[in-house]
Amino acid sequence: LDFGQSGYSWELTVWDEDGRESETETGNFNVPSHRYPQPYFKWNPETVFDGIDVTFENDTTFYNGDGSFEWEFEDANPPTSSEENPVVKFNSEGTKEVTLEATDSSGYTCSITDEVNVGRRPPGWEEITP
Repeated sequence: LDFGQSGYSWELTVWDEDGRESETETGNFNVPSHRYPQPYFKWNPETVFDGIDVTFENDTTFYNGDGSFEWEFEDANPPTSSEENPVVKFNSEGTKEVTLEATDSSGYTCSITDEVNVGRRPPGWEEITP
């Protein structure tokens, strides 16, 4: 199938285990003008603790110019962002979901969700000279 083409059609007939045939269903469809965005991200630092700054680095591929971003962070501050590379702090330890939805200039949208394992922040210490 070629991007940007219209007028494709489909036809479906199903047979059950006894050989009985269903009615044939048909339909038409068009192919989008280009590929949907391919969202991808990573975070820094890779080892995450509650209460520390975590930078999410967007690496989305757009096939039709630029696009926009909508982030959702489970139990984080802020809980959402439309920045390309947001900085957040997770409020507690545990497994947290992060979702990035990328929308290109044609309005095509695709999303990805990943889990960030947030550990308990190590206690602070003060070094004292003997």
